[in-house]
Amino acid sequence: MKATLRKQLRAERLALSETDHWHRSLGATAPGEFGIAVPRVRLTPISPQWLDLIVVPLVGVDAEGRRLGMGGGYYDRALAFGRRRRYWKGPHLAGLAFDSQRTNVKIADAWDLRLDSLATETGMEHFL
Repeated sequence: MKATLRKQLRAERLALSETDHWHRSLGATAPGEFGIAVPRVRLTPISPQWLDLIVVPLVGVDAEGRRLGMGGGYYDRALAFGRRRRYWKGPHLAGLAFDSQRTNVKIADAWDLRLDSLATETGMEHFL
């Protein structure tokens, strides 16, 4: 008899607000500051420590997997709990970038997030 392993994948689009809270996106957008479309979200925030995977945006990434963002520190603050934990660090943090966004120069500060993995057009790299 052959055993079958069944897993369920549930992907949700979440939005990180300026108050460092994660909210479920309703899929629709509304005009925000400067007329830029922003996701409409549910009011009840979600704690990121309960998520399994977060794909984070980035401007650049160094050879150690440290992410450089846009300078607001939203992701760094919202996911800082992972640095304080000893064993389970929280959700797997994956960056999505082009190879041209990689650098051998150490570009990040100590508080910048360290990615667990990075996906580019040429493959995957894990920073474990």
